[in-house]
Amino acid sequence: MISPIEMLMTLLTALCIAMTARFAHATPLPKDILQTVDDVAEKHELLSDDKIMAEVNLLSEAEKIDITNDEYAGQKARLLFFLAKNDKDKERRIEKYHVAIAEANRAIKLNAKSISGNFWKAAALGRQGLDKGVLNALGNATPIRECTEIVLAQDEKYEKGAAHLTMGRLYYELPGWPLSFGNNKKALEHLTKAYGAAPLEPSNNVYYAQMLIKNGRGAEAGKYLDYVLNFQTKPEHKVEMAEHLKLAKELKDDL
Repeated sequence: MISPIEMLMTLLTALCIAMTARFAHATPLPKDILQTVDDVAEKHELLSDDKIMAEVNLLSEAEKIDITNDEYAGQKARLLFFLAKNDKDKERRIEKYHVAIAEANRAIKLNAKSISGNFWKAAALGRQGLDKGVLNALGNATPIRECTEIVLAQDEKYEKGAAHLTMGRLYYELPGWPLSFGNNKKALEHLTKAYGAAPLEPSNNVYYAQMLIKNGRGAEAGKYLDYVLNFQTKPEHKVEMAEHLKLAKELKDDL
């Protein structure tokens, strides 16, 4: 029979393990695993669902020997995000983003400050909201901001300034008070920082230019739009780049 002291010690040990899992900092993944994940993420537009899921499954297997490391779930959420983004069918995309969000939530459960978990949750919520419609997008705004703020508090340059880009886009796209917290001044602040973090990224250039125009500084925007319009697109970035080129052309025509 277990004594009261032994029972107490068992409960305290379990509590310590749970708290460690909840608030632990992510341990970086082994370099070979992370490099493979990076390669799949970089070339996702050219890859089949099976190829992306094969890497997700490999992460699941590797995770078994390091079950408290949130980075495995965070990186799986990253790949599941791109799996969803690749899908041409809106209803399937919505469901796949839901799966990515669930995996990101698992990372966050292991570590509330998980950078990858919070970032890819915000990304998936944003894209899913666009597919579901305006009301859903408004409902997702606060959790997107909360997740992104967690990322920015730790690494402002994460994913080439993409957290600042997310916040900038969020403040730009949302209506202002009383409907939501849209704010063009804050949008420009974040997009300026995104550009500063990675000035060679087309996305940082085109959205920075858009906010310069929106804030009455159109004369400054031309060089950033020209950079995007003249950018040499890699085959693996063709779909994403098409979005940036379309916006850059529209903005340039209106200057």
